[in-house]
Amino acid sequence: MSIWTVLRIAIRRWFVTLPVIVIGGLIAAVTPANAAASYPAEAQVIIQGPVFANVRASATTKGTGSTVTPESPLIHNFDSTLALTAADLALFETSTVSRTAVREAKLEPTYTISQDPTRRSVLVIDVETASPTKSLRTLQYVAERIQSDIAKRSQNVAHSPTQQVTMETVVSPELLNLKRSSVVRKNVTIALLALATALTLATFTDGAIRRARIRSARHRHMDRSS
Repeated sequence: MSIWTVLRIAIRRWFVTLPVIVIGGLIAAVTPANAAASYPAEAQVIIQGPVFANVRASATTKGTGSTVTPESPLIHNFDSTLALTAADLALFETSTVSRTAVREAKLEPTYTISQDPTRRSVLVIDVETASPTKSLRTLQYVAERIQSDIAKRSQNVAHSPTQQVTMETVVSPELLNLKRSSVVRKNVTIALLALATALTLATFTDGAIRRARIRSARHRHMDRSS
């Protein structure tokens, strides 16, 4: 059966097709009002290392060489790379303990922390909630936890502040585009189901009416013959 045949049947049996399509349209129209909006938000922080400004001439090389003041031992604890420092912080701040703390603060514990692929010392914090305020507060709280964690790890380092690992905000917590794609997909699905149901019922109804007419014609022919 071709699509044109099905369409002709649907038009011919409009009393079946139309109500189903109308009901589907009403369901799709009500869906956006009941669907919860989603507010994704993002923040970026960078993990910075010590400032290597103290370079002095080496006496053994008669002024031709130079040495750099030793860096913070905190860096060595993180395998001497800021990328690994950032990875360690991200791992800790997404642990069960950290997420429990965020939940107890009545914020969203399903946030994610990832490293920027082009600059591994940059941490990207993402979260998505049904409240824009909650999304932003969650990002701010997680960033503060990272800052506090760095401070705790650095407190026993006997170096000046310029030689300690620090965190700076690169992108302040901000809302991204409001997500409504799920509502659109749901409405499209409802419309397709309504259309398929309408065409199927119209086809079956048309077939039933045709069979009933054939049986009726046969009975009339038999009555006339007798």
